[in-house]
Amino acid sequence: MSDFIVNESKFIVDMDAKTDSFLSVGEILPDGLQVSDMLDNAAVWQIYASEDNSALILAVMPDLAKRWVAEGYIKESAVFHHVSGGREVALLISPSSLIVSPVTAVRFEHSQNYARSFFCALFNSRLKNHEINLRDSIFFELYDVLLPTYTLTRNVADKAIFNNASGLSLTEDLSSPEDLTDPGVSYPYLLKILRDTDCNVCSCEPYLVQGERVDDFLTVEGASVITGPLVIREDFQVFATDSDKVVLLMENDFALSMVEAGLIEQMDLKSVQLGFGVLRALVLNRRFAVECLDDRHYGLTVNSSLKLASTIYRMRVKNAQASLNNGLYLEEKGIILANNAESKVNDAALMRSIMLEGPFALAPFSYEDIDDAVTLASRR
Repeated sequence: MSDFIVNESKFIVDMDAKTDSFLSVGEILPDGLQVSDMLDNAAVWQIYASEDNSALILAVMPDLAKRWVAEGYIKESAVFHHVSGGREVALLISPSSLIVSPVTAVRFEHSQNYARSFFCALFNSRLKNHEINLRDSIFFELYDVLLPTYTLTRNVADKAIFNNASGLSLTEDLSSPEDLTDPGVSYPYLLKILRDTDCNVCSCEPYLVQGERVDDFLTVEGASVITGPLVIREDFQVFATDSDKVVLLMENDFALSMVEAGLIEQMDLKSVQLGFGVLRALVLNRRFAVECLDDRHYGLTVNSSLKLASTIYRMRVKNAQASLNNGLYLEEKGIILANNAESKVNDAALMRSIMLEGPFALAPFSYEDIDDAVTLASRR
């Protein structure tokens, strides 16, 4: 038997070929999106891209979506019900610029905004259930939530999940809640991780407390709570909620300077009375970028990069010396909030660095795409 040779290639299993696809390539969904490639999958979920790369589609069996709704992770209105090949599937649809990913694949890549977003989603999910295992959950950033998949894998502490996502160690941390004296992720621990990953952390305290109801200080549609701060700067702060909205709070003087500069309409600002004084607020749709240009997280597509380039050009026309490099980009409003001046303006270099460094929604850009955006941002 020593001369017996086994041809191992005949025993290799093509896992992709065995995957029972919930959706088919080219299929048209209820909102008109066309399904493209499957990007990731597990036993109970699959993630697809749309044909035009504008959206990510999370497809699950209806019973799993019903459980998420029943336990408060998502609202029924967020779920699309669709029949594919005679089988009903439940769909959650997100812009491709936001994260839809298994938690085990999340890596912050030194982005403070990304780390804060994941921290807020972790807090939000723990509001729903303090004990559910989130190791095999799905990070669905649009609704600021980690969706549990209820697998029977070993329970891992939240701090271990966060440590793995930080990318500080190549070794996966599998500490269980019983292994750690403090298994949760507090705001001070978030700041520690941010500093350890060389992020520039502002010393300002958050204006709002996690878990605070938005309708306690703002008149908004639907009940929602603050899940944490996404951006903290001296003049403004951006907060995530458990809905598809974010709240921008600005110091009164900064907000009024933006009104005087013609960037914001006075009537659009809401006054917020907190214990230490009055702030001005905007409620924004999370489907659009709300981020500082020196800490980008919202993934760019070709279309959104051209929108940003056009915004940079229009902001430069309004203020020739504005420091746009660290301004707050509000894609929904088509503006960049910045009141500092810089002596050397180079919008071409700014746009080129954004296009080369990303982050990208699905894939890096061609040189032609980069040149088009740079030309649009810096035309004179």
